[in-house]
Amino acid sequence: MADDTIGVRPFTLMEIDHDRQMVQRSYSNMPEADPVSGEKPIHDNHWPGDVRNRYKTFVVNSIEEIAEVFGDHEQIQSLGCESYINIPVVIEG
Repeated sequence: MADDTIGVRPFTLMEIDHDRQMVQRSYSNMPEADPVSGEKPIHDNHWPGDVRNRYKTFVVNSIEEIAEVFGDHEQIQSLGCESYINIPVVIEG
């Protein structure tokens, strides 16, 4: 439905492994480009504090803002994204 309404590019669900300081993709609507098994490290910037510690929605509206927090910004841009939103979902605390 979101794809019909706003034209979703990559849509993924990521799980945070706090012990390993990694995020792992558990769903992808573009598995060829963004495979479900994909992992990436959590970088030391404001993203982890906002999303995983304070459970705040994270929004950036340009590729430059994406590049400030995600090392794979070139891959993100190659998939047609120049804005990004993370909505944290917390289970059992």
